Amino acid sequence: MSQVSPLTVFSNESKEFSLRVLRYVCTEGPYERSVINYCKTQLRRNKPTLFKLSVYVEEVLNEVYIHMKTYYKYRTFQIFPIDVVVEVCSFLRNPTKDVISRHVLSVLIELMPEYAHHCPHGNTTYNVLIWLEERFLPKSMPAGDYRLDAWFRTTDNVTLFANQAFFSIRRKGVVRSMIDW
Repeated sequence: MSQVSPLTVFSNESKEFSLRVLRYVCTEGPYERSVINYCKTQLRRNKPTLFKLSVYVEEVLNEVYIHMKTYYKYRTFQIFPIDVVVEVCSFLRNPTKDVISRHVLSVLIELMPEYAHHCPHGNTTYNVLIWLEERFLPKSMPAGDYRLDAWFRTTDNVTLFANQAFFSIRRKGVVRSMIDW
């Protein structure tokens, strides 16, 4: 794990917006090569919303891909220009200079450090507790409602797990938000 700590790219600087996660949803189930034990959203007062997940992956995997796509809600959800596919194992062995890939993996490393290791993965139950915070987001984000879709897939594009996170970004302060109108 000491090998992956310098990969984190986000900072603890305060942001000009606030983040509120509305819910997490598991999608595309049941899965061919994994079993969901539980998938729950836990709303908490004045704290980040938690995503509790337990997934059993039956086989040993030497390559795992994560695909993340962000949507912004106008009248319906439209694609936002953040769409990334990263092969996690090769990234942990040899990190790329791609800022978006580094940022996505930084968040995952922060939230799931026990699983941030080189391949092989699988043949185990992954119990994770995930939450989103302002510090995990870029310095500037347009205010509005978002949906973040994430897929964990195998080499042959079989989904191990997929989820959606629904959240909203709001500007801080009355004067600042009135100027931005």
